[in-house]
Amino acid sequence: MTQIANAEGAPPRYLLTVTDVIRDFNGSPHRMIKFEISGDHFPVRSVQTFVRIRNREHIQSAFFVHTPADEQHIIAFFPIDFNASGNVEFGYGNEVMAIFTNIAWNRIQRLDDSLVDADVITITEAWLSREKAANR
Repeated sequence: MTQIANAEGAPPRYLLTVTDVIRDFNGSPHRMIKFEISGDHFPVRSVQTFVRIRNREHIQSAFFVHTPADEQHIIAFFPIDFNASGNVEFGYGNEVMAIFTNIAWNRIQRLDDSLVDADVITITEAWLSREKAANR
């Protein structure tokens, strides 16, 4: 993982790392972009946790957000063709907890497409749209 940003200010301090990964989802390998926000403590709350990229008026939200039991970080997944520009925000419900600015998007290390096995499902915006339509 490569740290590409941090959110400064009054404590707590948060770090953002982004990785192109292959993970098992529903029993098969899927390629996606993993955002990990680490900090002191991320309590599980009764409202939805969000991670999103905001570029002026365009907002792209993670398709899956998870807070592990240790509550030390938040993990969010985006399609591999995500909009790699703008700021990253995270929070709970409608409350933004931190905004990562001046992100070094060019530091994200991508997997070599030619080395990814053919049976790996690559999650893209189009793939997510098809899955959402199929599940309606």
